[in-house]
Amino acid sequence: MRDAAVDGLLMIELLEHVPDPRRLLAEAGRVLRPSGVLLGSAPFMVPVHGDPHDYYRYSADGLRALLAGFDRAEILPFGNHWSAAWTLVSARSRILRLWNPLFRTLGGRSDARCPQGYVFTARAPARK
Repeated sequence: MRDAAVDGLLMIELLEHVPDPRRLLAEAGRVLRPSGVLLGSAPFMVPVHGDPHDYYRYSADGLRALLAGFDRAEILPFGNHWSAAWTLVSARSRILRLWNPLFRTLGGRSDARCPQGYVFTARAPARK
């Protein structure tokens, strides 16, 4: 794809599955137009998934470091200790996962000290 070709990119629950996320984000910055928007999410407290290709978990600081080449990066937590704990406890049981809708409501208020994951937005820098 050519440089500055798109206005926006979506990376939902993708970064943990990429062996070189810095390279992926550099490519995202290359194809985004100046001030183009990157929108994404990344898990923090979730079980290993997508075996064998599940490489990383990201804290807010880790995401901030990865997004350092972008402008106006905003990183917001989602979930809290209840939703994170439930995700871990119910991961291996189909019967327990039937309760997921209830426990998602308990996880409705985000807690930055114990999130289930993060959503992020960032803008491509203006070209020189």
